[in-house]
Amino acid sequence: MHRNGFALAAAMMVLALLSVLGAAAIQSTTLEVKISAHDRDARTALYVAQAALEEARYYAARSWGKISSPTLVTPGTATVSLATPLPPGLTWGSGLYTGFALVDRLGTRYPVLDNSGPASPSVLLDTTGRPEPEAGPFVLVREIPAGDAAWDGARLVVADAAWATASGVDSWAGWTLWNADGDAFRVSASAVDLVATPAEVELSVSTDPSPGPYTLTTNPWVAALAGGLALPGDADADPAAWDRTFSDAGGAPLGTASVTAVSTAPGTYRITATGTTGTDWGRVEMQVKRAGWRSQTVGDWKVADEI
Repeated sequence: MHRNGFALAAAMMVLALLSVLGAAAIQSTTLEVKISAHDRDARTALYVAQAALEEARYYAARSWGKISSPTLVTPGTATVSLATPLPPGLTWGSGLYTGFALVDRLGTRYPVLDNSGPASPSVLLDTTGRPEPEAGPFVLVREIPAGDAAWDGARLVVADAAWATASGVDSWAGWTLWNADGDAFRVSASAVDLVATPAEVELSVSTDPSPGPYTLTTNPWVAALAGGLALPGDADADPAAWDRTFSDAGGAPLGTASVTAVSTAPGTYRITATGTTGTDWGRVEMQVKRAGWRSQTVGDWKVADEI
């Protein structure tokens, strides 16, 4: 009986030891699986952030419109077809851009004589004393003399009868207003007052944009993001960030990314993309610079290496 009792006790001790070892092995394996999953999610989050940054790089490099080869109409004029995003609800053949200038990629300015004709994007330019416009990036510009504009505490009121007659409600919402110091202000809304003498265009911006003179331009993609403008394709239309969702080839979700832009100097922006997968995240950044910001000429957007 004594030996049998000893054998039973020994067997129970062995079983207990094996249970402990088994539990430790299971715990170790579980921990390794968690570490592996965490590492996988962390890498995936970084890849998602990099993918979003690549999209941002693409749009930043192409945020200016393009012009086709010009078609000469009469001596001193030319018609060019354009490809540029317009604010929602705005039709092209509206004559809105009479009095604007088109700036080509070399910085040459061409007064817009008319754009009320074809529904397809095209403008009639004054080319007197200027070379033919260069195909490539361009921007539409409206110069606003300081003497024609006044801040009323909520809006920049521009006394310009011809411009007011051509403008409609919110024609300039989403555009960018630049002051004489090169600071950018997003136009959140616009209105016209045809009763005033002379008639006025009212541009709603967040704060007093002084000093003038001012320049109104189509939105560079990065400046729009930095200014809090929700961008096309945004997953949730949050104006503070450009949100993206990514899936694998089979459609399974990989993660989400949030892209933000901050102006660090006139014409210079830091773009940050933060990817999230599960509880893990990864972040990458880059700088974007616009050449010729002070004179509002258009140069290439230059994307620096990731920083």
